[in-house]
Amino acid sequence: MNNKISRIEKKFLLNRQEVDILRNYVKKYCSIDPFCGPKNSYKVDSIYYDDKYLSSFYEKFDGDSNKTKYRIRYYRDDVSSMQGEIKVKEFDTSQKYSVKLNCNSIETFSKSQKDPSFFSDAIVRNQLKPIVHISYQREAYICATEGIRITFDHHLKFDVLSGRICGNHFADYPLDGVIFEVKYRKLNYWLINLLAELKEKNVS
Repeated sequence: MNNKISRIEKKFLLNRQEVDILRNYVKKYCSIDPFCGPKNSYKVDSIYYDDKYLSSFYEKFDGDSNKTKYRIRYYRDDVSSMQGEIKVKEFDTSQKYSVKLNCNSIETFSKSQKDPSFFSDAIVRNQLKPIVHISYQREAYICATEGIRITFDHHLKFDVLSGRICGNHFADYPLDGVIFEVKYRKLNYWLINLLAELKEKNVS
């Protein structure tokens, strides 16, 4: 089944001290995402696809206001949760289209690409290949009644695939801090205050 999510997304780079302060602030208004489990976080793996011109990479690198990225994502090392995602961003507004992939492994999908989905069609039509595998721990909070989701992404690792299907030689991402992301459909008073404090740290 295809799924579409439309919302505003903002990312910020925080140092460790700021993480503790913001976590305490967020906990006043949000609850821990039940998906996090007993350790209050979960592992996220994303394999990003791109064309031979690295179009998606340069859209991001050049700071384009309109960006499109293609990825396979799964959680807790469980490839049965694998889904294909196409994310289209215009300024701060993001639309994510996702679909559960009918494959039992990343290798199966990459070799056959016969999964009957819009994601597979996009991969073949645009001649995309797996470029980089990103992995990290995500600490997530939700305010379900107001459609707000807030995440802290820690311990980022990456592997440039160079023709391989998925990563197995990860290196620490050269990032001094934690990625803090706010996703919402409409603002409220405490979120306005939070974003005002973080304005200078916006990285998205």
